[in-house]
Amino acid sequence: MPIYTEETAKSEILQLKAAYRHGFQAHIKKDKDLLFYIEHEIQNRFPCCDDSLTAKAWLIVHPEIQLICPYGNILRFESWGKGYLCRYECKCTKEKSVNTWITNLGVIHPAKSKKVKDKQRNKMMKLYGVEYALQSEFFLNKAKQKNNILYGKDFYSQTEEFTALYSGRGKSNECLQRTQNTIFEEHGVTHPSQIHFSEQAKIVLNDKQKLEELILNNGLYGSAELLGIDARTIRFHHNKFNLSILKTLIFNYEKEIGVFLKENNIAFRKTRDIIHPLELDFYFKPQECLRSLEQRMNWDKYKNK
Repeated sequence: MPIYTEETAKSEILQLKAAYRHGFQAHIKKDKDLLFYIEHEIQNRFPCCDDSLTAKAWLIVHPEIQLICPYGNILRFESWGKGYLCRYECKCTKEKSVNTWITNLGVIHPAKSKKVKDKQRNKMMKLYGVEYALQSEFFLNKAKQKNNILYGKDFYSQTEEFTALYSGRGKSNECLQRTQNTIFEEHGVTHPSQIHFSEQAKIVLNDKQKLEELILNNGLYGSAELLGIDARTIRFHHNKFNLSILKTLIFNYEKEIGVFLKENNIAFRKTRDIIHPLELDFYFKPQECLRSLEQRMNWDKYKNK
């Protein structure tokens, strides 16, 4: 009777797998020595492996595998081709997917790939004559039929359940907070748009003292340039920490001008209608401005000049 070693057992399993693609487990059971070696060797080396014979035989062929991922989760056997994989919710699975997408597509998600988007649009045009599903009457009617069966309305947003869930600010704030907590736990930021910030930016934006020091030394736009982010993000975190630096550095001149205009009874307002999308801090209606000036000075003296 043969006495199996790691190499001979591996070779025998591969030969059986090649010869009997879908039923090699039954032929392993016929070889009592091989079955004994697999059971006892795997039990000693991989006590947390799956119980199936296929999973144990796979470990004999791939002895270098670690059954615990970097985040402490136990890997589970998927198939002979895929081997042991971590559960889908684990970070290591997401990191592996992202690395694969970057290698194959050059982006962190297929939805960001122009090649994938064009392929999907071309397929939709070929099948349904539209670029997106919601542009098709077929899909819209199908969705309405299903919603009418489930909710009695064409769209879920028309139901009382939706109104009760999302109309109250308490519930909305609770959902928003849970979302922010999840994003912060996984990426160290509070909004998906901040995920690709540099590590330095993440550290500063989540540290009140460091953010305050940065703004005091560099101002709003200088801080944004140093961190490589938008100035509005600096302002958002400034307000989140209840800091008052930007109000004194940025808005003081506006307050002074506003006080002066009010003291002189000159009417003004802010507007985006004139140079949209930019904003005018002080917009004067010509007639009101002239009327105010006439009240403040002897207009007759200067009107002919």
